[in-house]
Amino acid sequence: MPRVSEIFLVCGLFLSFFSGLALSAVVTLDSIEIYRTHELLKSVKPDVYFQCKGENRTHLPDVKKANELYEFRGEESWQPLTELSEKKCKRCGLYEKDVFKSDDIFEEWEFCPSDFNSDGKYFKFKDKEVNATFSCPQCIPFATGEW
Repeated sequence: MPRVSEIFLVCGLFLSFFSGLALSAVVTLDSIEIYRTHELLKSVKPDVYFQCKGENRTHLPDVKKANELYEFRGEESWQPLTELSEKKCKRCGLYEKDVFKSDDIFEEWEFCPSDFNSDGKYFKFKDKEVNATFSCPQCIPFATGEW
C-alpha cells in the first residue's frame, strides 16, 4: 500500500503538470476594421495578417476593404490567433503584406493577458490605421488577479 507522502508526491506532480496547461489562454479575433490600405494601387486588395514574434502569420482572408467592419465568431479556420500564458507578454501586430517592399504595419504592441477586461475583451485602436477587438475568456483570471 502506498504511503501518504507518495500519494501527495504523485498528486503534486500531476497537478503541477496540468496547471501548466491550464495557464495558457486562447486568443481569437472578434472584429477588425482597417481605416486605410497601404497599397499604391487602389485596385489591389490588401492582404492583412496578425503575427506575434516568432510565430506563424495568421492571414485574415475576409479583410479586403478599408472602412468596413468585419466580425468573426471565433470558429473560422484561421482562428485562434495566438495563445497567451499567465505572465508572459508577446510582441504582436497587425500587418499588410506588401509585394514590392517590406510589409506595412497597422499596429504593433506588447500583447499581455492582463490587457483583457473582465468580459475577456481587449480593444486595440490606432488612429487612421486599425480598430480591433480580441477575445480571451480564459484571460479573465489574469486580468482580475484570481490565479
